[in-house]
Amino acid sequence: MSRQVSRSWSALVPCAGCVTAHIGKSKQLAAQGVLDIKAVVEHFMTVNGVSMEVFAQAEDEAISKWLRQSTIAWKPDYGAYASLIPDVPVRPRK
Repeated sequence: MSRQVSRSWSALVPCAGCVTAHIGKSKQLAAQGVLDIKAVVEHFMTVNGVSMEVFAQAEDEAISKWLRQSTIAWKPDYGAYASLIPDVPVRPRK
């Protein structure tokens, strides 16, 4: 497993409906009945002005990126935001 540094360049606050930034989490929440995945997909397409085909491509790319990056043991570097992060030990992934 390689080790790389993950740096925070900015703090992004998505709109309230934007669990679309994390489609895997959206699908988990949909499976639990917490949200409607169809509404999430429609929101993504509306906000970005894209078709279902473009959404599907973005989803595939996001999943591929997650699969690649989840093999890395990241060391977080919060940069200018470090003072806002409490000293909480990071649990290693299983």
